[in-house]
Amino acid sequence: MIPENIKKLLKRWKIIHLATSSKEGIPNLITVECCGVASYKILIADCHFGKTKKNLDENKRVAILTENNKEHYQIKGTAEYQTSGKYFDKIVKMLEGTGYQAKGIILVSCDEIYDLDKCTKVL
Repeated sequence: MIPENIKKLLKRWKIIHLATSSKEGIPNLITVECCGVASYKILIADCHFGKTKKNLDENKRVAILTENNKEHYQIKGTAEYQTSGKYFDKIVKMLEGTGYQAKGIILVSCDEIYDLDKCTKVL
């Protein structure tokens, strides 16, 4: 379960950094918007992924950095790519009228969370 303070940070700040890597270990880092948090999963819309989608097809392990001016957290997890279902429908509806269209969504199951300011493991 994602701790409440981190859920609040993700909901307030929204901008996160998502790291993926290819099967050869070549890293890719992008800035995306967190579209929601459900229990221990972070929801991210795929509106224009290129390398990120290719990497996720090859390697499901991801890392996320979320921060504001006072807090910094690293989240490690496993990504699941979906093009249908309740979370996909929720994101499609959320994006209506924004000019963005979701091709799919990523649900990131959080396996480990680190507080980078305190150098401690939170989950």
